[in-house]
Amino acid sequence: MTNIFIVCPTTDGWCVRDCQRGETLAFSTGGEAERRARALAAAAGETGEVWVHDRAGQLVGRWVGGGATPAMSPAPLDAPQQASLYLAA
Repeated sequence: MTNIFIVCPTTDGWCVRDCQRGETLAFSTGGEAERRARALAAAAGETGEVWVHDRAGQLVGRWVGGGATPAMSPAPLDAPQQASLYLAA
Protein backbone atom coordinates (compact mmCIF):
# COMPACT_ATOMS: atom_id res chain seq x y z
CA MET A 1 0.00 0.00 0.00
CA THR A 2 1.28 3.47 -0.90
CA ASN A 3 1.90 5.86 1.99
CA ILE A 4 0.96 9.33 0.71
CA PHE A 5 1.95 12.51 2.54
CA ILE A 6 0.26 15.65 1.22
CA VAL A 7 1.75 19.11 1.80
CA CYS A 8 -0.81 21.90 1.45
CA PRO A 9 -1.52 25.39 2.72
CA THR A 10 -3.90 26.16 5.56
CA THR A 11 -5.40 29.46 6.67
CA ASP A 12 -2.56 30.00 9.16
CA GLY A 13 0.40 28.13 7.66
CA TRP A 14 1.03 24.75 6.06
CA CYS A 15 0.23 21.15 6.90
CA VAL A 16 1.27 17.60 6.15
CA ARG A 17 -1.55 15.10 5.87
CA ASP A 18 -0.67 11.46 6.47
CA CYS A 19 -3.28 9.74 4.31
CA GLN A 20 -2.71 6.29 5.75
CA ARG A 21 -3.03 7.29 9.41
CA GLY A 22 -5.42 10.20 8.98
CA GLU A 23 -3.14 12.54 10.93
CA THR A 24 -2.37 16.18 10.13
CA LEU A 25 0.77 18.04 11.25
CA ALA A 26 0.87 21.87 11.25
CA PHE A 27 3.84 24.07 10.24
CA SER A 28 4.44 27.79 9.86
CA THR A 29 6.21 27.48 6.48
CA GLY A 30 5.86 25.33 3.40
CA GLY A 31 9.53 24.43 3.56
CA GLU A 32 9.17 22.99 7.04
CA ALA A 33 6.11 21.01 5.98
CA GLU A 34 7.79 19.65 2.87
CA ARG A 35 10.94 18.60 4.72
CA ARG A 36 8.87 16.71 7.30
CA ALA A 37 6.75 15.07 4.61
CA ARG A 38 9.83 13.90 2.74
CA ALA A 39 11.35 12.55 5.96
CA LEU A 40 8.13 10.66 6.74
CA ALA A 41 8.01 9.28 3.20
CA ALA A 42 11.65 8.21 3.40
CA ALA A 43 10.90 6.37 6.65
CA ALA A 44 8.03 4.60 4.86
CA GLY A 45 10.52 3.25 2.31
CA GLU A 46 9.64 2.47 -1.28
CA THR A 47 5.92 2.92 -0.59
CA GLY A 48 6.31 6.58 0.46
CA GLU A 49 5.07 9.42 -1.75
CA VAL A 50 4.96 13.17 -1.19
CA TRP A 51 2.53 15.43 -3.02
CA VAL A 52 3.08 19.20 -2.69
CA HIS A 53 0.30 21.66 -3.48
CA ASP A 54 0.64 25.44 -3.81
CA ARG A 55 -1.75 28.05 -2.39
CA ALA A 56 -3.91 27.80 -5.52
CA GLY A 57 -4.38 24.07 -4.88
CA GLN A 58 -2.24 23.00 -7.85
CA LEU A 59 0.08 20.01 -7.52
CA VAL A 60 3.57 21.49 -7.93
CA GLY A 61 5.74 18.59 -6.79
CA ARG A 62 5.57 14.85 -6.33
CA TRP A 63 8.21 12.48 -4.98
CA VAL A 64 8.10 8.69 -4.94
CA GLY A 65 10.13 5.88 -3.44
CA GLY A 66 10.72 7.30 -0.01
CA GLY A 67 10.20 10.90 -1.05
CA ALA A 68 13.73 11.40 -2.34
CA THR A 69 13.22 11.00 -6.09
CA PRO A 70 11.04 13.33 -8.18
CA ALA A 71 8.30 11.38 -9.91
CA MET A 72 8.90 10.79 -13.60
CA SER A 73 5.41 9.57 -14.37
CA PRO A 74 2.51 11.98 -14.88
CA ALA A 75 1.14 13.35 -11.62
CA PRO A 76 -2.52 13.01 -10.73
CA LEU A 77 -4.75 15.41 -12.66
CA ASP A 78 -1.95 16.04 -15.18
CA ALA A 79 -0.28 18.49 -12.78
CA PRO A 80 3.13 19.89 -13.75
CA GLN A 81 6.21 18.10 -12.47
CA GLN A 82 8.35 20.75 -10.80
CA ALA A 83 10.85 20.93 -8.02
CA SER A 84 9.39 22.34 -4.85
CA LEU A 85 9.00 26.06 -4.47
CA TYR A 86 9.20 25.76 -0.69
CA LEU A 87 12.64 24.32 0.05
CA ALA A 88 14.12 27.79 0.46
CA ALA A 89 11.46 28.86 2.97
